[in-house]
Amino acid sequence: MVDLGNNTAEIMLEHLIPHVMNAKKLKGKGKGMVVTQNIVSAIRYYEAITRQLGAMGNPFRC
Repeated sequence: MVDLGNNTAEIMLEHLIPHVMNAKKLKGKGKGMVVTQNIVSAIRYYEAITRQLGAMGNPFRC
């Protein structure tokens, strides 16, 4: 099983925040979607991304 720790979430957020959320064209209203193979993986990604957003101090939410 793949470890879905903060490293994976950090990589995803490093792309999402500057290119989608903070892009001038979208004015902070962009959204992202994570597609997984099953519900268990989706829950793990959700928890990892939520943890990473908290650690980064971003106002965005999942």
